[in-house]
Amino acid sequence: MASIAYVTDKDMMEYHRLHENKAINFWRPGTKRNISNLQKGDLIFFLAKTAVRKRERGIIGYGIFKEQKIMGAQKMWNQFQTLNGYEGKEELYRAIERMSKDKKVPKDINSLWIEEIIFFQSPIFLSEFGLKISNRIESYMYVDREDPELTNKILRQAQEIGVDMWSSVAKDKNTERVINQTRISYLLAEIYSRVKLDLFSEAEERKMKKETEQLKKSREFKNYDVIKGSQYVLVRTHNKHIDVQFSFLSPIRKSKEKLITLVGQISLFVELLNGKVKDCDVHAGILLYSNIQPELEELLEEAHIRYHYPKFE
Repeated sequence: MASIAYVTDKDMMEYHRLHENKAINFWRPGTKRNISNLQKGDLIFFLAKTAVRKRERGIIGYGIFKEQKIMGAQKMWNQFQTLNGYEGKEELYRAIERMSKDKKVPKDINSLWIEEIIFFQSPIFLSEFGLKISNRIESYMYVDREDPELTNKILRQAQEIGVDMWSSVAKDKNTERVINQTRISYLLAEIYSRVKLDLFSEAEERKMKKETEQLKKSREFKNYDVIKGSQYVLVRTHNKHIDVQFSFLSPIRKSKEKLITLVGQISLFVELLNGKVKDCDVHAGILLYSNIQPELEELLEEAHIRYHYPKFE
């Protein structure tokens, strides 16, 4: 799961903040290629000049990336209107010219559709975490490239300083909870990517993905989400409780070896997650999409891992 800090136009972001926009078209001229490695659900931090420190850009908020397109200015205005960050087309064009190297409206503009926008009460400066970035950066930087923990640190500090007062009143009284949810979702995806094993065949993975999608429609699992980077690991976070359900499918002859390996993977996952979210109660279980021998059920009970044979409605 990637996190990107993107250089923003201060006026554009102020417009979005004051108009309570929860979703925006985040555009940059001069970037004709799609950003590599950017996937749906990744975090986009807004990096802007502030009145607090004139020589250093600060992170003023973030959003969740949904889609990336290359389009012309006219099409961009027709499709997104004021969600481009300006009241009228002429204002938008002037802003594009101001931000373009040749001071002209380019043929193609990189547009990122971003949702679940959050603005912070005060800017967060990366130098506070020991990272100095050049003011010459014109577009974006990968946040965790030098410090894998940096995204987590930024979100933890955002929880401490709180959200922008206008955003909090105008949008949602639970925006601080949203930041915490974002942080936990990021940690789940990051830890899963570290412990993931190539344990199942392609056919087994397709089967578990299909079964998991069906299971999410049931009353019991309707409030669960799939961990980003996975297709068949479910998670539900509620207050300070995190419940993670791993999937398992295997022929009987291979089930013992695979299940023992999965138990090790789950144990490591829970240990790493407990180290990051010490104020949360973490539980993990296994969704058995195939039958296992009684001795393996005993093994799971001894390892204190709950198991469940899903029933579809």
